[in-house]
Amino acid sequence: MPDHISPSEQEKLDQFQMITAFKDDEYDKVVALLRNNWWNLEVALSKYFDGDIDREAARSPPPVEATPFGASSSAFDTQTLGGQSSGFNNSEMTLNQFDSWSHIDAQNPLLSTHGLLPQLPIVRPLSNNRRFQPGLNNSTSSSLWNQFTHSPILFILLIIPRTVTLLLTAVEYLFSFIFPSSPDHLPDKPTLEKFDFKEHFESLIADRSETQFFEGDFNDAFNKAKNETKFLLTVLIGENESSNQFLKKVFNNNTICNLIKEEQVIVYAGNVNEAQSLALARNLKTIVVPAVYLIGNVASGPNAIASMSILSRIPVKSVNSFVTKLRREIEKYKPEFITRKIEQDELNYSRQIKELQDQAYEESLIADKLKQEKREAEKLEKLKKEQEADFKRENKNKFYASLLDKFDNLAHLPKGEFTNIRFKLPSGEHVMQKFSKEDTLFDVYSFVALKLHLKELSEQDLEDLKKISNDIHEDYKHEFEFELISPFPRYVVPVKEDQHVKEVNQLWPNGSVMIEYLVDEDDDSEVDE
Repeated sequence: MPDHISPSEQEKLDQFQMITAFKDDEYDKVVALLRNNWWNLEVALSKYFDGDIDREAARSPPPVEATPFGASSSAFDTQTLGGQSSGFNNSEMTLNQFDSWSHIDAQNPLLSTHGLLPQLPIVRPLSNNRRFQPGLNNSTSSSLWNQFTHSPILFILLIIPRTVTLLLTAVEYLFSFIFPSSPDHLPDKPTLEKFDFKEHFESLIADRSETQFFEGDFNDAFNKAKNETKFLLTVLIGENESSNQFLKKVFNNNTICNLIKEEQVIVYAGNVNEAQSLALARNLKTIVVPAVYLIGNVASGPNAIASMSILSRIPVKSVNSFVTKLRREIEKYKPEFITRKIEQDELNYSRQIKELQDQAYEESLIADKLKQEKREAEKLEKLKKEQEADFKRENKNKFYASLLDKFDNLAHLPKGEFTNIRFKLPSGEHVMQKFSKEDTLFDVYSFVALKLHLKELSEQDLEDLKKISNDIHEDYKHEFEFELISPFPRYVVPVKEDQHVKEVNQLWPNGSVMIEYLVDEDDDSEVDE
């Protein structure tokens, strides 16, 4: 697990995660990558997309004394203060001086750590439960509260201003009956369950709107502007006449409509009497409506990380002031938007290339795996065929060995108990053999098969055959490669183990058959060709 990281480092880690969308199991490697590169986001991103994360993460972390200026968010930029002329020397600045400047940043949140430039107010997405502060980046320290509650004096000092606040609130409540609040102010609570801004605007102008208002929640518009590097124009109105007059004059103006269209500005509009818009208005510190804010994803300094910030509050008193301010602010930040858009496109392109490379690598692994599986399957199939061939050859020899003495001792059979069958071999030779009436047609085929096999054996092979045991495997079924045919009329003798020779008229009390070898269909097709 990585060591504790500071809030500024966590912010860079979040930015890194948003750009790369790295996996959870890469968390430790990413932290090591950022730490080994002095939390320089651009350098770390470049090495990540180059595929060097494993090598970089394995490196030893750099020593603290060697921290380069400008690498950490708490480091002070000497060039901003004038370099040597301000009395700072890069080679002489100590870690205590770094800590002192970090302390200054902590005490002055409106000052940037990169050149003491004023920071823009940061905008966050709205919280779903509406209980937290979703707008400007405000936080309350729970440790401070614990200090007050554990000290009676501090607790009393804490109660006094709260009591005064309650009294003032009560007075304000009483005066609200005498002096009602202006309709331009924010309501105390939402009164509308849902508000269709586009329908409301088109009812005011009695025409179709030329401005493309964003249809969806503020968070959707927020994320779209952030991800696509576009300006977000946030418009907040109320149930007052000022809001209606503002809408009719501003968003029905061709100059403003064309500017929004040309610059591809996302326009989100809401009524503060609706819960979401009211929460947004409070977190943007809105006091009266209508109010318009230009929001964009920009950096407060040259080395700062970009974040969604309020670029400007656009005046709503007149059309000229509105369009002049809006155009000036867009032109002011447009170069940065273009640069950031190019950088984002490059990062997306690099990410896509990496994804394609990973996909191609995975596909190659799958292809190699399939090839390996195919080779293994072919190897197993070959081994199976070899085993089947060995099994068949072994049992075939046992089959022939079992027939050597089967047809020799039939001379003692009386007349009427046997038949004589004359066989014409393919070589033209004739063979006469006596068979018992109890012999089957399978026995007749077996005799012929034995005769044909013995003609192919040498004397040594015959002696070896006699030594083979005749324990034939029960799964072995001998296949004959020929047929026995009675010529006149043509009759093919079937291979049956349950039919005796005495039951076949062509073989009983005597018969004459020819031997014809079987020809495979493949062989027939080759002959036809």
